[in-house]
This record gives sequence, C-alpha cells and structure tokens, in this order.
Amino acid sequence: MAIKKTTYSMPRGDTRTLPVSIPTSVYSAGASIFFTMKKTIDADVTDANAVVKKTLTDSNITSTTATAVNYLLTLTPADTTNVTPDTYRAEFEYVSADKSDVITYPDPNVSLFYIQITGDVGRRTS
Repeated sequence: MAIKKTTYSMPRGDTRTLPVSIPTSVYSAGASIFFTMKKTIDADVTDANAVVKKTLTDSNITSTTATAVNYLLTLTPADTTNVTPDTYRAEFEYVSADKSDVITYPDPNVSLFYIQITGDVGRRTS
C-alpha cells in the first residue's frame, strides 16, 4: 500500500486553521494534542528543532459527534512570520490525560502530512 502524502500550503505570516478529529473511542477529557512542524524527523523528545509547536486542549474542541471529537488549531501570523519558506513535516500527537495513550495523527504508516510555507510579497500589518 502506498503512503498518501498531503501538503498544505500557506504564506508565512498568515492566519490559517487546521481541523483535527479524534475518535470518541480514544478521547478522554483533559487530553492534549501537540502540533509539531519541523524540517526533519528526529528523536528529540523536546522537539527543539520544531519551527512551530502548539498545544490543543479541551478548550479547543469545536464539536463532538457520535464518532469524533473535533478540534481546530489556529496558526497565527506570529507562528510563521519568521519561518523560512520551505516544506516541513507536521503532525498532531494525541496524549490522553493519564498519558497512557499516545496516538499520532495522521498515522505515518498511512499518510504523511506536510506544510509548505511560501514566501510573501507584502509583510505589512498596518
């Protein structure tokens, strides 16, 4: 089976939202979802090489259905304004409140998620 590659493109310094859904069978109240974006895969548990790191909590839940708990990650201008235009690997990592479950989304055995930060012509905000 071929691994699907999904690339999301955005100009640096822009605002974008990314949805992520966690199956209700996995979700537990108080869980965290860690978003990481970096150039290469490494074994650093601190993700020191990440160009963007964000954390989602229950306060970021936008809706719940019978099958999924839906979150929305917002990338703000401050998150990417200093990021060098390039293509970066990205992932969401779900960690249950008791830290007994850690699940990567998307599953890297099925899909790889990339974010391409493009250059921008205008950089003014006022």
